Amino acid sequence: MLTSLRQNPYYRLFIWVAAFTCVGLVLWIGMDAVTGPEWMVTDDYAEYWTAGQLNLTGGNPYDPHQMLVLQRNLGARQQEPVMMWNPPWMLSVAMPLSLISYPLSRVLWLLFSFLVVFVCINRLWSLYGGPQQARWIGWIAGLAFAPFLDGLRIGQSSVLILVGVVGFLHAIHHRRPWLAGAFLSFLAVKPQVLYLFAIAALFWSVNNRQWPVLVGAVIVLALATIIAWVANPGVFGQYQQAIRNYSPLIWATPTLGGLFRLLFGTQKIWLQYVPPAIGFLWFLDHWRRQRKRWDWLDQAPLLILVSSVTMAYGWTWDLTAAIVPIIQITVWIMMPGWDMEKVIIAAGYAIVNSVDLFVSGLQFWMWWLPPVLLIWYLAAIRIMRKRSLRSLHEPAI
Repeated sequence: MLTSLRQNPYYRLFIWVAAFTCVGLVLWIGMDAVTGPEWMVTDDYAEYWTAGQLNLTGGNPYDPHQMLVLQRNLGARQQEPVMMWNPPWMLSVAMPLSLISYPLSRVLWLLFSFLVVFVCINRLWSLYGGPQQARWIGWIAGLAFAPFLDGLRIGQSSVLILVGVVGFLHAIHHRRPWLAGAFLSFLAVKPQVLYLFAIAALFWSVNNRQWPVLVGAVIVLALATIIAWVANPGVFGQYQQAIRNYSPLIWATPTLGGLFRLLFGTQKIWLQYVPPAIGFLWFLDHWRRQRKRWDWLDQAPLLILVSSVTMAYGWTWDLTAAIVPIIQITVWIMMPGWDMEKVIIAAGYAIVNSVDLFVSGLQFWMWWLPPVLLIWYLAAIRIMRKRSLRSLHEPAI
């Protein structure tokens, strides 16, 4: 009876209407909260909106003084501005958002972020072959991921990176290289976050003569860059000056590079780049061993996590793309055949995510999260492979 009910189109329509109604109620109730002056103290969305405004009106989107004036006009009370460190092509996204009043724009971004992650989880569930009746477990596992919720709370742009990864995987799966390249360009919103994924896409495209992937990425990035440059021809010089004078590396970010600087000297900025160098060397060896049997659905989760562990600069909400390995493992857990190993893996994720979600403290001390997620993933993959080998050697009945 339950199966026939799920197959009923009216039942499906009811579920979708109920879901969108719940989202609408949450947004309506929370609209005052995310647009009030007290929220502006910690809201990162203000950096995109004000940077877009400045770039449209002939200002400098990378000038802290101009940013602070606009943010105070919105009701912010902080003494320092929330700066946008994204490259200039991100302004092609920020400028349209700044054409709308800040309260409405903020709510629309909140709705957009939630919906695109929901769609990404659905697509990942299908790509990894998840059972239809357990899809709602994937929604819970992905939407409850603490870094995503943290980024959703402050209006971060990290969801665009997840969209880029999932769109790339979808396009490759359906043999649409131009579209894959277009989605790949989304990773350039924060190029330091999934740098190994981008390098792997470059190596794979050259090795397999998939030139449309590279051309598609270049075209989209070029268009985004031109849009920002037409509105403000001096934007590249402004960005370079900001990086030299107000480098984001002054912040104690939750990365291994930040930990190295704490241990061996905060003035040694070069330590920030040691983990990416190690990550690149790991990738060269990994590529050498895997390139002949490269499968993006298998390789993407590992590339995401190793990039997250070794990135030079980033925050916990930049781990939003780790939803990809989380969904991959959740699909495996929900396959028939429950046992203690699956329970341990599921409990491991729940514990790690709960610690991040409910234990408050300085962002810097969350440097442990990417390495722990990587260890959790490797343990799950090891169990999956052992089971696959075991099933291959079992006699057929």
